Formats: sequence, C-alpha cells, structure tokens
Amino acid sequence: MITIKSLVTLTSLVLLLSALPVRAQGCFLSGAALDCNNLNGSVSTFIDFLKKLDERSLYRVKTARFSHNQLSSLPAGLFDQLTNLQYLVLDYNKISSLPAGLFDKLTGLHELGLSHNQLSSLPAGLLDKLARLQEIYVDHNPLKCLGGPVPAKWANLAAFRGLPICATTDSYDSATSLDQRDSHS
Repeated sequence: MITIKSLVTLTSLVLLLSALPVRAQGCFLSGAALDCNNLNGSVSTFIDFLKKLDERSLYRVKTARFSHNQLSSLPAGLFDQLTNLQYLVLDYNKISSLPAGLFDKLTGLHELGLSHNQLSSLPAGLLDKLARLQEIYVDHNPLKCLGGPVPAKWANLAAFRGLPICATTDSYDSATSLDQRDSHS
C-alpha cells in the first residue's frame, strides 16, 4: 500500500478534475449533472459558475436542474455553452417570458421542463432547432397564445392544443387567433 509518507520524492500530483465535484454558491457540478439551488431569483450565480468551468467540463454536462429558484427571467444565450445538454429542468420558478433563441444551441436536448411557471406565451421558433426533443412539459402555466406555429411534432400536446398565435403588430388583443383576425377584415 502506498501512503503519502512513502512518497517523499513525489514531485507532482495530477488530479483528474473531471472526477471531482465542482461547487460554487448555489451551483454544484458532479459528473454530467449540474444543479443550481437557492439562486433567489438571480441567474448571476449560475453565470459566474459557468465562467469557472473549463470547456471540457461544460461539454460533459448532460443534465441541468434549476427548479425552485424563483427565477422570473432568463437572458438570451444563458445555455449556449452547454451544447451537449440533454435534460433541462426549469420547473417551479416564476418565469414569465422566454427570449427567442434561448434554446437554439441545445440541439441535442431530449427533455425540457417548464412546468409551474408564469408563462403566458412562448416565442416563435422556441422549439424549431430542438430536433431531438422528445418531451416538453409546460403544464401549470397560464399559456394564452403562441408566438408562432408549433412544430407538427408538438401540435397535439394538450398544453398547445387550441392556443392561438399571439398578435404582435396590430391593435387586436394579443391572444387573437389568426382565424378571428381574418373574419374582421
């Protein structure tokens, strides 16, 4: 058995950082799972945490969980460095809107959790680049309209069924469907 005392002439010790958990206030990376807790409505702790990770660590993240953090908004580009992400959980926050393109770089995403937030609409194209997405959870949101057509794959999802396209350029109510606007012309 080798002990530290028997290594008197040891000149360097290399630790595989990828095998060690990485922690910062509110965020924890262990293996391929990233968990952020107690963010208290601010993503700045997460952004600072990402800056501390090397490229290899960022690539290895497959699961990211941000539930119960009181997040109300997410900045564009927030997840752009997590290009190998497969599972993203944003449930149980206070998210009221999502920036267009927020998930565009997450082309390998399989599952997206947005349940139990305050989303009243989803931006146009939100799901367009998520070709591998198998599950999306948007239940328990006050969804009133969609920013654009939903990919056919998701058109029959109960949460999307019957939702109109949001009006953005005219004086009609933002939840007026295209069919209703055509009948007023």
